[in-house]
Amino acid sequence: MARRWQRKRESGLSIFGCGVLGALLFGVVLAARPSAALDCMSLPFGPITVTPGDNSTGIVTSYDISTTVPLLDGCDVTTLTEITVLLPEDSLVSATASGTINGTPIAAFTTRSGAQASFRSPVPIAANGALAIHLNLITSASAQGAKTLTVSALDTRDGGPIGATTSLPFLLLTPTAGPTATVTPTRTLTATRTNTLPAASTPTDTVPPTATGTPTSTDTPLPTATMVPTSTFTPTPGLCTANANNPCVPGKGAQALDCGMEWLPSPVPVRDRHGVPKTRLICYEGDPTCDADPNLNDGVCELRTQLCINNHDPRLPRCQATDVTSFEVKSPRPSHPRDNADLADINAMEMAMGAGGLGVTINRGGMSIFTGATNNTPNACTGEISLPIAMKHSATGVLRRRSVRLRTQAISSSGLKDTDVLSLQCRPSTCGDGIVQGDHEQCDDHNRINGDGCDQGCHIELAPTRTPTLAGPSMTPTVTLTPTITPTATITFTPGPATATPSVTATATITSTPGAARCGNGAIDSGEDCDDGGICIGGSNAGTHCTDESQCVGNGICIDGTSIGTACASDTDCPGSTCVHCRAFGGDGCASNCTQETDVPYNLVAGNANSPATTSTARAHGSSLDLTLPLRGSEVLTIGKARDGMIPIVVKASSITLPAIKISTLACACVRGAAVQTCGGTLFEIDGSPARDCTLNDDCAAMSKPPCTYLHGEGNAAAGVIGCNGLSPIDFTYSQDAGGTPPPPAPTPPAGSGGPMIVFTGTGGPGAALILNTLKVGTAQPPAPSTNPCRANSPAYGPDQNFCTDDDPESSRGTATTLPAVTGTATGVVTDRNGSPQTLGPDSRTGTPFNCAALTSASPSASGTQLVGAFTSLNQPTLGDLVVTDGLVAQ
Repeated sequence: MARRWQRKRESGLSIFGCGVLGALLFGVVLAARPSAALDCMSLPFGPITVTPGDNSTGIVTSYDISTTVPLLDGCDVTTLTEITVLLPEDSLVSATASGTINGTPIAAFTTRSGAQASFRSPVPIAANGALAIHLNLITSASAQGAKTLTVSALDTRDGGPIGATTSLPFLLLTPTAGPTATVTPTRTLTATRTNTLPAASTPTDTVPPTATGTPTSTDTPLPTATMVPTSTFTPTPGLCTANANNPCVPGKGAQALDCGMEWLPSPVPVRDRHGVPKTRLICYEGDPTCDADPNLNDGVCELRTQLCINNHDPRLPRCQATDVTSFEVKSPRPSHPRDNADLADINAMEMAMGAGGLGVTINRGGMSIFTGATNNTPNACTGEISLPIAMKHSATGVLRRRSVRLRTQAISSSGLKDTDVLSLQCRPSTCGDGIVQGDHEQCDDHNRINGDGCDQGCHIELAPTRTPTLAGPSMTPTVTLTPTITPTATITFTPGPATATPSVTATATITSTPGAARCGNGAIDSGEDCDDGGICIGGSNAGTHCTDESQCVGNGICIDGTSIGTACASDTDCPGSTCVHCRAFGGDGCASNCTQETDVPYNLVAGNANSPATTSTARAHGSSLDLTLPLRGSEVLTIGKARDGMIPIVVKASSITLPAIKISTLACACVRGAAVQTCGGTLFEIDGSPARDCTLNDDCAAMSKPPCTYLHGEGNAAAGVIGCNGLSPIDFTYSQDAGGTPPPPAPTPPAGSGGPMIVFTGTGGPGAALILNTLKVGTAQPPAPSTNPCRANSPAYGPDQNFCTDDDPESSRGTATTLPAVTGTATGVVTDRNGSPQTLGPDSRTGTPFNCAALTSASPSASGTQLVGAFTSLNQPTLGDLVVTDGLVAQ
């Protein structure tokens, strides 16, 4: 039987208010210019391969260039598209007078200057179509080695370009007239170098066994810059060889070269939409997860990384690593370090790759300062090195954030160069000010003391020492817990006066009381892989660790059914479900059903307005428009094993990677996952009103509400379940009453209108899923219309002036919104519009269930799954009432 799930309006967490998305994401699109044939938002071409007719240097030959047009509606190449090819430096195209695109002759060249040639496409090419360019009479570059070229495209009308895309490397060789002599050099090296950094020890170079003699170098670009091995690293193999959850950072070089050297920072940076860690790591001083410096107030973050070479990285299938023969730090510049911290970073990297570690030759400014040997060990990593980042000090002594961009180059014996970057940023700590900063803090108890439940970096300590208060005069028991906590305990009270202190000792046993076995009791029972206990939800001690229902005081939460996410006092409040007080969460390696977790990529099939039902798209339907918006990006599903036919699922906020959405020339939108916290950790309070969002401002106690607690579990933006034998409910209708009167000026809600209402119904077959997702949709507008509205010098864009990056201010990130996503049918409808019984909709979209066999296989896959959703938005500017449906299709 269907049950209405009506929610009242309340300030705070916008559970079902998607007006921001409707008005700014869709409304601005409507107001944009007429669509041009090419509006590709600077997306790149597909992988580009280059084949010279003759790969000799300095000769006149032909070039064949093959790639694909980006897979996005609006990226089509037309006969009004101008394509530009920029060849390697000192190539010449001045004699180029002919060529073809997909076999059709190029009519004319608009530019032939130096190494650049531009020309109109003679044929149209659809999105994702093959593009083959043939150019004649090109004079190749004069220097041998690996080369690349770039290809870009721009519509001659007003339109977004296809971004400049660098090709895979191709090789040019100097013609040889005879056999090449083999020279075996004798290396004699002697280096006496001193380090003037604090606490430096007297140097003693350690030369790899393959080098003979004592190394010498007279190169002293910085007298204080020394290459003194303070430790000898033992290479660590195989850290960059994983396909999923690979922790290594390729460094944004050419993909065909990126496996030559990769970074392995600790912690692993946030991942991009492809699941690859980004090249930026932010650390707040004193945060133990990233700052190895024990001093909390010296203005320095000590970040850590390893350097790994010759990697067989499955994420880079075109890269075939062979060896590394030399290494150079390009930035910070060894000749101009900004401070001793820069100098220490340079020395640490050079030492790890050279005399104190992997033993390759170290260069500075084109000169060798340590001559080592070629290292061809596969998947070799240095030991962990520390890289201090010193913050800026203002004239008044206030600390300011500081970034250091590490840029290095590793060169193979064949001359291939892998250039890699990694940006490290140190920020002043905000821990201890009593305000929880949601993007990097989980708690803030006004101090930076470890052991009190909130550590020095303001992260929750999962197992603090607890001193519960028992009823009775001055009875404060001492609790001693063994590492394994089980449901049974022996409690011994020491006889004495009224002020006696009882002793409570938990007894650890493998067997539990019959009938007491359950996930979340802290003991690994039959059928379980793990059990790290649960978290109290809904009541007055929400957020505390628990191993039994009796440890949680007050309300619980309906874990599924038609009242999913609602606070409850008993099972009676949860039709078709259970009221749980001590709830297990996933996302930490142990799923909510106490099985080992696996990460499954959910890469979206890029949206295509011509195939809206089978690609990732959103449809905005209003009285004056019907608009389809293509979607793209990825996330990672973290799933447990199937137990009783059910697979639990969470999505970590950091795994949701959706690129910035350029809305014409007027605005930019960004969709982020949100690990939201509410008062009590429920979605709704027991009376049906939305629970208060306390993620950025914990005022729960002041509002006489339960403690601030994660909604989906720490770090998670979504949680739900997949029913391999079926699931109920699986369909929902999202409806809203417009009030029946003519609306006031937008965006004021019409008089008499009601809040959104969801009705869950239906039963799904095998693979059906119901997930609650929490997202933030933020928007920013440049000071004036721009061809790239996602970049501007405006506070909303953050210091890097790019929207949808980690430094965006909280004020431009939008409000957390939680909505269902199902594999059944999602329907949206607006009733009683404009003073009459008019109805907008109903609009529906039907999803596709998971394949449980594929999902739980040795190579887990969500391919073919479609999760769908729906919502409404009333009285938006220009658009009026809206019904929005969306579907995310997995590749």
